[in-house]
Amino acid sequence: MHDQQLRDLMVQSANDAVNYAKEEFQLELDFSRASLLPLDTLVSALHQRQKKQAHAQDLLFTLCTILGAYTGEVFRRELGGEWFHDKSTQDAPYLCLTYLDKEFPFASVIYHKIMQDNSISVAGYVEQAMTNATQ
Repeated sequence: MHDQQLRDLMVQSANDAVNYAKEEFQLELDFSRASLLPLDTLVSALHQRQKKQAHAQDLLFTLCTILGAYTGEVFRRELGGEWFHDKSTQDAPYLCLTYLDKEFPFASVIYHKIMQDNSISVAGYVEQAMTNATQ
């Protein structure tokens, strides 16, 4: 996949996250840093659902991808960066946003919040990522 195709895919995925948040949670996401707080609320709700009944693997993959894309687009629109599809480990490829010489695996952060640690703050992670990226 070429860089522009990957960027277009991630932008569309981020827009899918906006639609999902509105339809499923009545939350408005506008690609601002402030919108990461309601995103945290949404992902916390997904964590609670996961505890009650496991999400299907394909749904979990989709949610992590679109919500990670949204999170990455908030970062990219503010600071810049490029989407990167890391295929170096064939059985565990992943998407991340690269900025300067740093990688930010936003979908992985979403996954860990849903599956393991609800105390993770997506907003806090992005704030720290932005701070680290600009030092």
